[in-house]
Amino acid sequence: ASVIRSGLNDNSNTFFTFTQIRDPRTITDEVLLATNGVNPIQVWTGTATATLLNAFTSAASVPIGKYLLSHKERIYVGNITDAADANASVKVALSGFGSDGAADPHRFTAAAGGGSFYCGGAGKQGDLRGIKLLNDQIICYTRKSVWKFDPGTGSLVDTSSLQEMQEAHGLLAPFSLVDVGGLHVFLSEQGVFAFDGVNFKHLSEKVDEDLIKNSTLSQLQYAKAIYYKRENQYILYYSSGDSVRNDTALV
Repeated sequence: ASVIRSGLNDNSNTFFTFTQIRDPRTITDEVLLATNGVNPIQVWTGTATATLLNAFTSAASVPIGKYLLSHKERIYVGNITDAADANASVKVALSGFGSDGAADPHRFTAAAGGGSFYCGGAGKQGDLRGIKLLNDQIICYTRKSVWKFDPGTGSLVDTSSLQEMQEAHGLLAPFSLVDVGGLHVFLSEQGVFAFDGVNFKHLSEKVDEDLIKNSTLSQLQYAKAIYYKRENQYILYYSSGDSVRNDTALV
């Protein structure tokens, strides 16, 4: 193994999310972007060491955020780090397009065709904890709510399509959010739910006593899940009781 980047945040509860997009410096290559909410967004071409997205020529207002999504040649960065903005933790920033119509994943200003929107307010909905694609729409999960955004087509951003789906619950554990094929399954403060883009279904009612009431939310937020496609199984690994490690699996 070789080191592609060093000197990054080493907090054990700080995790990277990744996405892939076409490299704006070429017409054939793609790059991997990585973010953790602390360090600037990293860029790796697959060889040598990683560089910074904000170091690209003509880069503009590249944010630091916790979550990444690539869709229709835009980069979406969620849960922004900005001490001057009280609601930055529910903000989603979008990259834009150049005057030539080419995607500019390193430019996030309105002048470049980029923009931003807020999934409510940080005090009411809690912080943004996940962004994932479902049926060509972008689903944004805060701790206490779920939002849907239709990006439309073309290079202009229209945030009027943003709508709150519900406030009954949101996403507690960011890495419990899994796409299982036409559905999102995730762990909320009220148990495991499935979402098809319109309706929510409570999946864990029979085990919520053990899953939620016999655990601590401060540790449950670090639960992680995988989708075992061959058996069509969602497997959640979580910390039970007073454990500080994910020592229990729910299938």
